[in-house]
Amino acid sequence: DDNWNLIGNPYASAISAVTLISNNTNIDGTIYLWDHNSLPSETNDDPFYDDFGSNYSSLGYTAYNASGSVPIGFNGYVASGQAFFVLMLDSGSQNETVTFSNTMRSSTFDNSNFYEPNFENDDDLEKHRIWLDLINSNNLAIPILIGYIQGATDGNDRLYDGHQLSASEFSFYSLSNSEKMSIQGKSLPFDASDAIMLGANFTQSGNFTIAINTLDGVFEQENQGVYLEDTYLNIIHNLKLTPYNFNSDNGSYDDRFILRYTDTTLSTNNNNLNIQLNILAFNDGLKIESKTLKINKVMVYDIQGRLIQRFSNINSLNFTKNRLNLSSGSYLVNVMLENGHTSSKKVVFN
Repeated sequence: DDNWNLIGNPYASAISAVTLISNNTNIDGTIYLWDHNSLPSETNDDPFYDDFGSNYSSLGYTAYNASGSVPIGFNGYVASGQAFFVLMLDSGSQNETVTFSNTMRSSTFDNSNFYEPNFENDDDLEKHRIWLDLINSNNLAIPILIGYIQGATDGNDRLYDGHQLSASEFSFYSLSNSEKMSIQGKSLPFDASDAIMLGANFTQSGNFTIAINTLDGVFEQENQGVYLEDTYLNIIHNLKLTPYNFNSDNGSYDDRFILRYTDTTLSTNNNNLNIQLNILAFNDGLKIESKTLKINKVMVYDIQGRLIQRFSNINSLNFTKNRLNLSSGSYLVNVMLENGHTSSKKVVFN
């Protein structure tokens, strides 16, 4: 994307990042700051046109907007001389400007950090937020933020939603209208029946963990649950009790995990979909029938959650495969319908 620009605070005092992005409507409402948290490594990817012995990781950015920061820590004040990336919106012309003004700065703003993590500034907006981490076997953690924020809507908001920056590497994100987000702002009032699709890209197979990093607002209350649904294994896990450990093959997965706030079935509509979808295993074959919505994708997993077979772009109410060439045993069949809903069933092949 050629719309990225590196700019910086030109003043001798700190500026408010929210005021900056609010006043400049030709840029996306999220800024990205280099976090200075990791050294160059030989294992990181080279820039496109160069070849170096070691490189910084492209994961080393903190994203910030009116919903908060991810990772948690940025206080919302950009220090004097601090640089950051912004994304010009496609609706702009080829000759756009970002305007700084004295209304963005104050001698009372914290100007002591040339960005190093500092706890978030507590503003007057009502916020209920969850920071989640996806952690690999080397303890590399990728964070995301989902928040129910005063002023946000359930659509994509310039000031409250931030795109995921490193989709081609090991990454973690929530999905909003099929877009990959590192920060997703949602509307108030908070509804416990809400559910958020989560996605991830794994550069290699292995064991991984999804865990709560921080909670605030209503999610700090003991009676408010935070659950992770694994649609491949048909598991609903209480993240407030323990992190969720799982195994995955390499690749992108946008249909496996759902963040939810109850441990019961999502909705009556979802129950109806499961009833109207028939998944039948016979010998070494599989037959699936949908009464209303076309079948988009079928995936077969072993009981450890490893992908064994994938069938895409089916676009039909019926799917039959007479020979899967699988060993005898239990498997999980995951079916995605044309509207994005998924249904899973444990089956046994003889």
